[in-house]
Amino acid sequence: MTCRGSGRGVEVATLSDGDLWQRFTDPATRVLQYAQDEARKLGASTVGTEHVLLGLLREGDGIAARVLERLGISLGRVRSEIHRQLGPIDNRISTEAPINWSPKAKRVLELALEEANELNPRLGLPSYIDTEHILLGLIREGEGQAAGVLRSMGVDLDRVRKEVVNHLGGTPALGQARPRPRPAPALSGALPIYELTVEAEFSAAHSLERYDGPCADLHGHNYRVVIQLAGEELDHRGMLLDFREIKHICDSFVNELDHKHLNQLPPFAQQNPTSENIARHIFHHVAGAISELPALGDRRVWPVRATVYESAKSAASYGEPSQR
Repeated sequence: MTCRGSGRGVEVATLSDGDLWQRFTDPATRVLQYAQDEARKLGASTVGTEHVLLGLLREGDGIAARVLERLGISLGRVRSEIHRQLGPIDNRISTEAPINWSPKAKRVLELALEEANELNPRLGLPSYIDTEHILLGLIREGEGQAAGVLRSMGVDLDRVRKEVVNHLGGTPALGQARPRPRPAPALSGALPIYELTVEAEFSAAHSLERYDGPCADLHGHNYRVVIQLAGEELDHRGMLLDFREIKHICDSFVNELDHKHLNQLPPFAQQNPTSENIARHIFHHVAGAISELPALGDRRVWPVRATVYESAKSAASYGEPSQR
């Protein structure tokens, strides 16, 4: 089958029913889009299970993302682990090029269909395929990189299935249909959001490949970095994070980049060290470091944006609002 996201540019060659894509909810369809996007970001020409996992976490309104969040799995933490496992990435894949799905990723969608066919009737729900079914299929597949990442973080099928059923409202009485709950609304100004802003500086040299201009030659900048963090709940001290903790995180990426030739560093081995790519690298670095802070407990703190200034008047930013 060719599964298409209602003209949204999502193509997955798998399964057998040509109309099956119509059973995918809008959040599930966005997951497939995000998976393709993540594959291209990581320089891959094939969508793998790891990209599907990143897509599930990016779809913040989906039940899968909320289940993973409850289990302590964040987008930043997973992205950091996948980057660690993959090593240097190749960003030369065209954003317009067709992208294929790996056999394991296709198998995930087949298992998602099985999960929907089994779970939905038991809970008296319509015949849809949503993000929770994709998550269950991802874990059941068992052999892909995503399953390995989740196992390393203590996530197993039985635990996820229990959380999914709880989110869907529990098991109803025999013969009693239970309406499907609406997803929790995205965070808005009506909810308390605390934000912190910190700055850091470093000096480094770089050259830009495939660039027609002076910046193709080796040159340097005094970079200024602005990190914005957000969270919903303060700790017992009335703090979102201690600034000393944030400074320690900033020091770690400054030590990595300061007085270095950026083109020679692993994060930029296969991509230009432009301000945009530096901002993205720093954002992921901060997200991964925050997720490992033991003092957070059950509280959520996430980076909103990393902004890199090459000069006082020129800056590039990277953020992932879906984490909110």
